[in-house]
Amino acid sequence: MSLLERVALARIAGCLLSAGLLLSARGVHAQAQTRAQAPISCDRVERELTSARVELERARQGLRAAQGQAAELEELREKLVLRERERDERSAALDACKKAKDDLCAAAGSFAQRLGQGQLKLGGLGTCVDASARRDLAEQLSGWTNASAALARWSRR
Repeated sequence: MSLLERVALARIAGCLLSAGLLLSARGVHAQAQTRAQAPISCDRVERELTSARVELERARQGLRAAQGQAAELEELREKLVLRERERDERSAALDACKKAKDDLCAAAGSFAQRLGQGQLKLGGLGTCVDASARRDLAEQLSGWTNASAALARWSRR
């Protein structure tokens, strides 16, 4: 092949290559124009986003409501613990009061029984009766005892 033929062939190949690139570029350009002309629709995505936002806000409201209820329940639990402690303290005080009453009644019963036998033994009542009242009781009991003894002697005569 001669040099002239080679140059001619190179020109033809260059033209064909240019034409191919041009056609390829035209095809890409045509596709881009078709895409640009066809509207890109984001409606579905926008609806999903709006729906997700609504669900998120509902979840946030639910969370706030649950947190409020949890705080209220904690306050009620603390009040319940306080009331139970107060109840236990009052129950213990009531038990102590009942025991003190029972002890006092037993001491009063014992005092009355011994007094009937002429004995002045206060037992558990000692803290309840002051010293002057105890002296008065002792004198009275001595007077009764002396009177009873005198009557007993007199009746024997």
